[in-house]
Amino acid sequence: MRRNAFIHKKQKEKKRAQQKKFGVSVGVGVFCTCLIIGLLAWGSHHSAVSIGSVRVEGIKTIDVGGVIEIAKKELNGNNLLVWNRANTLWYPKSDIIARLAETFPRANTISVKREGMTAITINITERVPTSLWCEDSYIDRERDKALTGEEHTPTCYFVDTKGFIFDEAPFFSGSTFFEWYGGGVEGESIGEYIVADEVFNTVSAVVERAREVGLNPMRHEFRGEDGYLFFDDDTYLMYPLVVNPDALGTDIVAVLESLEEDVDWEYLDMRFGNKVFFRDKKDHDDTGDESTE
Repeated sequence: MRRNAFIHKKQKEKKRAQQKKFGVSVGVGVFCTCLIIGLLAWGSHHSAVSIGSVRVEGIKTIDVGGVIEIAKKELNGNNLLVWNRANTLWYPKSDIIARLAETFPRANTISVKREGMTAITINITERVPTSLWCEDSYIDRERDKALTGEEHTPTCYFVDTKGFIFDEAPFFSGSTFFEWYGGGVEGESIGEYIVADEVFNTVSAVVERAREVGLNPMRHEFRGEDGYLFFDDDTYLMYPLVVNPDALGTDIVAVLESLEEDVDWEYLDMRFGNKVFFRDKKDHDDTGDESTE
């Protein structure tokens, strides 16, 4: 019995020693880990590896100071409570780009690259305005003008080639910009697309086909499921937004060639398949429309 008790005691002492050794090992490991993390965190704040300079290239109208301010705000503070966000090895590049894109809709492309160990360069290309999107309805505005004699000047915004609205435009007298009206814009217009990409691409192609057949488009209004394309001679075209632009262009040519020489058409209504309606300006007071197949 004494021998068994002695063996049991030795086993308990051995187990206790092993547990103590394991505890010491864990403690040393935790201490070393914390020490390494602390040293790395301290080192991440050293000026030799911290971004202190922000340069901006490429912009023409966007505020340089605003770009630098946003970048420095994103570089301020710590990641995971200890790591310097301005550390050159791990700085918030994607956050800077996202914040700038949100703040400056005029920015088309944004890139950020490191210059040495203490500086970054932000390169921004700006969107080029190719047309305007104007609030309200052109059709309704012209109707009200005819009834009241009062002319309303809408607020307009710059639009790029993809139909993206990016900045308010000043008032242009005799503007040469093509104008868009209507669409799916609700609320704040800057930073929105006029309509979905597929629809905008189709309508843009329709505008180009109209130019190719000798017409001069000046403005377009999205109205429900239809498009209204207005030309420089006060004529206009009505057509369905779901359409093949090339086929529509061919049909326009065919219709115009089929009209008699003395017909001075006011509009072409091509929303009803093979049947095309038109109105002669000389018969403006006539309530009926003529048609051609």
